[in-house]
Amino acid sequence: MLSVMIDGIESLRSDLRRAIPNMAQLALGHVLFRCLTQPGIHAVLLFRVQQALFASRFRPLAWLTFNLNLRLTGAEFGPGCSIGPGLLVRHPMGIVVSNSATIGATCTMLQHVTVGENSFDGSGAPQIGDGVFIGAGAVIVGPVKIGSRSMVGANAVVLEDVPADVTVAGVPARVVRNHLVLDVIK
Repeated sequence: MLSVMIDGIESLRSDLRRAIPNMAQLALGHVLFRCLTQPGIHAVLLFRVQQALFASRFRPLAWLTFNLNLRLTGAEFGPGCSIGPGLLVRHPMGIVVSNSATIGATCTMLQHVTVGENSFDGSGAPQIGDGVFIGAGAVIVGPVKIGSRSMVGANAVVLEDVPADVTVAGVPARVVRNHLVLDVIK
C-alpha cells in the first residue's frame, strides 16, 4: 500500500509540473491559487486519489471519489484505468475514460474527450501511448492503439490503430500529417 501511495504522489507531482509549468519560480500563494481555481487540476487530483484507493483495494471509496469528481468537474475517469504521470487536462467537462483504458505518460486531453471500450467485458479498451495530445470532442473507441507522440484532432473518431508521430483527424480518423517526415524536411 505504501508503494501505491508513493507512486500516486510522484504522478501527482508530475501532473502539477505540467499544469503549472514554472512552478518552482512562482510564489507559494500563486501556486496555491492556481491549484484551488483550475478545474483541470481538481479533476486530475481526484483521479489520482481514486486511482490509489482502487489499487489499494478500497474500491467502494474509489467509486465514491469517482462520483465526487464527476459532480465537481464533469470528468469521468474510471478508477480502474491506468494513466501515467504528467496528465494535463485543461477543461475537464465531459471527459470520459473507460475503466479499463490504458494511457501513457504526459498525455494531454481537452474537453469532451471519450476514451471508451466497445464491449462490456473490458476487452475492447483503447491503449494510448506516451505524449499523446487528444483534441476537444475526440472519440477513441474499441481495442485501438494510439502511438506515442501522436495528435488526435478535435472531433476525430478513432476506430483503428494510429501509428506513432502522426496527426489524425476526421470521421473516421485518417492520418493528415506525419511528424517524422516534416522533421526531415526542415
